[in-house]
Formats: sequence, C-alpha cells, structure tokens
Amino acid sequence: MDPGIVTFADEIPRALASYCLRHDIARATVVADANTYRILGRDVTSALSEHGITASAVILGNRLIADERAVMSVLCDVDTDADALVSVGSGTVTDITRFASHRMAKRFLVVPTAPSIDGYASKHARLVLKGFKEAVRCHVPERIFASIPLLSAAPRSMIAAGVADIVGRTTALADWRLAQLMHGRESGPAAIADPNDTFHMLCDHSVQLARSDPNAVGMLFNALASTTDSTGIGSGDSPVSGCEHHISYFIEMYQLRHNRPPVLQGFRVALGTIIASQWYRNLRSWKQDDIRRLEVELPDYDEDIRQIMHALGEGGEILLDRNSFISTLSRTGIESMRSRLVARWNEVQEIAGLVPEPSVLMKLFRAIGAPTRPDDIGLTRIELDQAARLSHYMGGQVTVKTLHFVLGIPAPLPAL
Repeated sequence: MDPGIVTFADEIPRALASYCLRHDIARATVVADANTYRILGRDVTSALSEHGITASAVILGNRLIADERAVMSVLCDVDTDADALVSVGSGTVTDITRFASHRMAKRFLVVPTAPSIDGYASKHARLVLKGFKEAVRCHVPERIFASIPLLSAAPRSMIAAGVADIVGRTTALADWRLAQLMHGRESGPAAIADPNDTFHMLCDHSVQLARSDPNAVGMLFNALASTTDSTGIGSGDSPVSGCEHHISYFIEMYQLRHNRPPVLQGFRVALGTIIASQWYRNLRSWKQDDIRRLEVELPDYDEDIRQIMHALGEGGEILLDRNSFISTLSRTGIESMRSRLVARWNEVQEIAGLVPEPSVLMKLFRAIGAPTRPDDIGLTRIELDQAARLSHYMGGQVTVKTLHFVLGIPAPLPAL
C-alpha cells in the first residue's frame, strides 16, 4: 500500500472535511450502518456540512451483509451528484461502498471504525452475490482516515478478528509459494512483507492487544492496511490469501444458506488458518520415498457435487460453474504435478517449515479472544469438516489442500 494513503487524526470529521475542501469534493454521501452512524457517521456528515460541503447520508441496518440488497440500498439512496462516497464502518460497509462508488464512477474515501479486517486498502470488494462469496474488482480508496483512539475503542472481538485475519497471511504466503512449485515457476520475492514477522509481532503484543492498548492497536492497523489486494482470490503475483480463506468463505456461504447468524470474517479465518497449519504440519511428516509410492485416487465428483449443492444451494451452483482446476484434472495432469513436486520435495518441506504450528496459532487466538473451536462460531465439528474437505472447490489457485489431493495423502483436521 502507498504509505501516503492513510491519514491518522484524532478528529476525523474535521480532517475529512478539510481534505474534501482541499481536493475539490463539493458534495459527498456518507455510508454507514445504524451503529457506525451513531458512533461517527453523524459527526462526519455534520462536519462536512459545516465546512460548506453538500453532505447526505445513507444509513444501512445492523446485522449487515454485503450482498445485492445492501448494494441496491446504497445505489437507490445515494446522492447521484455526489463527487465522493465516504464509508464509515468496518469491512462490510467498506466493501459495499467500494462497489457502489466504483460502479457510479465516484471517488472513494474510507473511515474505518474497527481494526477488524485487512481489506480496507484492497482494490476488491468482497460481496455475496446470489449466495456466492466473491471478490469483485473495484478500486482502492483515495484516502483512509484512521483514528487510533477510535480503533482502540472498538469491541475487543473486532480487534481479535483483525489479528486473526492478518495471521491468515502466514498460510496464504505458503500456498502462493507452493503454487509456484506446482506450476513450475520460480517464486521470487513475495509482494508483501514477510507475514511471519507480523505474526511474531502480534504474539509479542497479544496481552496489549487483548487490552486494546492504543500502541498495539496502531501496529495492528498498520499491518492490516499494508496490502492493496487482500481479496481471497490470488492474482498470481501476490500471496493475498489461500485455503484458509477458502474455508472461511465456504463457512460463510453455508451459514447464510441455513440462516445462521453472521460471523466476523476474521473469526472464520482463524479456524481456516489453524486447519491449514495442520495440513502443513502433516506435509512435514512425509518422506520423499513415501510420496513416490502413493497411489492417487480421483475423488467421487458426483458425491462432492451433491454435498456442495445440499450445503450451499444456488451459491453452490455458481461455485461449481466457476471452478476451473480440481474438477478438470486428469490422471495424466495429476501425475505430471506429482513428479514435479516429488523432484522438489526439499523445497516443499522448506515451505511447510515456515508455517507456524497449530498449537502456537491456537495459543495466540485464545490470548486475544479469537475462536479455536467450531462451536465458537456456531458450527458443529461435522459442518467444519465438510467446509474444510470441500474448500478446494472455492478457488482456482493451488493451495496446500490441492497438494494433498495431487499427492494422494489424507488431509486430517486438528483436534479442535
């Protein structure tokens, strides 16, 4: 992320209004949910008006989902003559506003109210469309206005969600490197800072984060705002996410389909990251000669399709229609990939060795109040197992889950 994109200020309404005056924004629409409008959105709207800027507000309901209904609410109520749309909220409000502003060709400003997600500076909006979770390419915000006191006052659950979301980069980077091996490419340097450094920083400050210490929250937000492409869909150039997000998205689609209460993305990613870490730990236990002797059995696609449709409904139809990797692999293609992986098994082991142990992840998550068990987010063990087992259908990129499939080794879940 361009380091100049974030403006830190204690008085966000005044800083935002001053920016608008200096950058030719004469009309603006503030988008918030009922809670964030009360916390800050009303003051932002008033400050804009007091500085001579024509300001309006679109107030969305609580228990908000970034879906077609929410997007349409903004598109119907927004000031069509506005120069800019200003999101005041966390990830959901930001993604809805990002999409609406892009489709209306409006400038886009962001005021985060919680350090809960690593997507504030992303160019993609994460939306649920027809029951399918996808990342829609839009644009990065022109400016992010952040207040450390405000972010530190966010519910502790949202701080924990932000920590878990960023910890997911540890397995995402490993998945990206595995993809380079499987495709026969040299990985080169990653396009983001080493997530393991960030992970150790978060571990070192877990007590302060659990107490909402402003200095620790400031470090967390800087880490969360350090990527412009946290989407859940890899570009091939950057390790933005991996199977931990595939698991998270499958869970979200499943819970929406079955009318379960929404869960913070970081909480779903926490479980996905623990599972992915276990899969990497499992890789480290296999010797090169053992892998050579394994036989690969193609999955029962008809049974997988049946389970996906039962779990996800219309979203499952879209998922299967868009999957372009696992379901089209032939035995010849698998054998080619296996040969490449076996020949470079030492490199596979090196990549796996960079991923934190599941027990270390769980210790951090417990310290900050993030989930470590399926019932922490309203799932049974059977439901989580299904989400993990079928998660490789969520995306077309290679992950550690794909690797287990290609090599023919089981992908066990940790004892959560």
